[in-house]
Amino acid sequence: MLMDDFKHAQKTYNQQALCYAEQANANKALRHIRQLVYRLLTPVTNKKILSIGCGEGSECVLFAENGAKVVGIDSSSELITLATNKYSELGIDFLVMDYEETAFEEATFDGIISIMSIMYKADLRKVLLELKRILKPHGTLVIVVPHPVRKMIKYAHFDYFASGLHEETWENVTRYNYYRTIEEYYQLIKESGLSIESLLEPKPELDQPYQVINNISEQLYPHALIFVLQKVEY
Repeated sequence: MLMDDFKHAQKTYNQQALCYAEQANANKALRHIRQLVYRLLTPVTNKKILSIGCGEGSECVLFAENGAKVVGIDSSSELITLATNKYSELGIDFLVMDYEETAFEEATFDGIISIMSIMYKADLRKVLLELKRILKPHGTLVIVVPHPVRKMIKYAHFDYFASGLHEETWENVTRYNYYRTIEEYYQLIKESGLSIESLLEPKPELDQPYQVINNISEQLYPHALIFVLQKVEY
């Protein structure tokens, strides 16, 4: 019997929690993305913000420090323990929870963020419908995924259309993702009924600007694809 996505992610990150937390916080590109996501949701004072796949919690800090009520959820109990120990004094609630089937009431959050986490689910349509359910009317959902072009160059042998389940190793952390093309993301979002407010392809901020992968400099293509979505009530 195949392990479901939640248990698979839970096992993966419980085993590699310390390594993942260390590498994620040392990565300049990821720190830059977190700051950009924060700016996309400002002002945040008195807003209720949910971070799905929050890891060891650092992506929640800017929101909490600027007056938001923040909840972070993750599949990994080890990462949630790290997050609680480091950041609970900021008033952030950290919970082990599956973001495909949350325990939150309808229309709970003003904003939801997903930074490099939504790719762990095979049924993205179901995930988007659940996040839409718990988002307030006119609330904003910001989704950051690895850019499909980078996936093509770095992991998929230059096959852009090689969507589906892939495994990869990043900074000594082995993980799996469901790769999707931009068209596939677009179609799934439209089917969910969420409105696409903007799509961003930020220029990468690299620790080593001239790093070369598969004979191509990593500064020449986007590493992240960002969707800014809104729950529109008609």
